[in-house]
Amino acid sequence: MQKRSQRLKPVLTVAEREQDVAQQRYRHQQQDHALASDKLAQLQSYCQEYIAEHQPATGCTIDPAYMHSVSQFLQRLQQVIVLQGDEVARQARLMTDAEQAWLQTRQRCHSLERLLEQYRREERELADKREQNRLDDMNGQRHVWRQQHEKLA
Repeated sequence: MQKRSQRLKPVLTVAEREQDVAQQRYRHQQQDHALASDKLAQLQSYCQEYIAEHQPATGCTIDPAYMHSVSQFLQRLQQVIVLQGDEVARQARLMTDAEQAWLQTRQRCHSLERLLEQYRREERELADKREQNRLDDMNGQRHVWRQQHEKLA
């Protein structure tokens, strides 16, 4: 009959693989979130630069069509920035979900490792007890054998 620790080992192996996959997913989500955040920062920076470049100088005449074009572009850019902000928030949620999944699989692995160690400790204690009983039986048999031989002698 297979020991409990040996039966549990494949379960732990599968749990460790699941933990590795969850950790890889979490790392991937971290990267996606960082990329989305960087893109948002770039868009915001570009918007600020564009506004600074297209500010009319005081006392200058401005073409209304040009200002309308700049205004429309800035409105569209603001819409893109809002959409990218939404994407950053979505990526943050996905990253949090991936982190929670990884932490759960990690906790499961730690629990299985503790259980496996407990099984191994119990198996060692049982083996030690059996060995002690065997030695006690041998000593008892020697004692009986000596008594029988002393009577014969």
